[in-house]
Amino acid sequence: MTKIKFAVATVLAFGLLGGVAMAKSTTVNAKLATPVAAETQVVARSAAAGSYIWSCVGDTCTARLPVAPTARLCRALAKEVGTIVSFGDLDADGLARCNSASAAAASNTAVAQK
Repeated sequence: MTKIKFAVATVLAFGLLGGVAMAKSTTVNAKLATPVAAETQVVARSAAAGSYIWSCVGDTCTARLPVAPTARLCRALAKEVGTIVSFGDLDADGLARCNSASAAAASNTAVAQK
């Protein structure tokens, strides 16, 4: 009988924890300054923020994130798609930090082409 109670408690605990994790994830939209040419999936990687898959169509990229949108997550996406006009509820300061990555990438590309 004790084994059955333990099994039921374990199943309930994992179910509840899974529900909490699901409830905390949020859909984040990023508005791009320059639209993508075709519908695409982008993997934005950051050592500090992790890796997330974004679906991009036109001037909008969308991802389901288990964490709140941050400048680091935005910067990882900006490295892949360029300047971002809005990113979740990030303020102007956060967007400036975010877009410093795309500005640096653009200047590195310009130097490489010379």
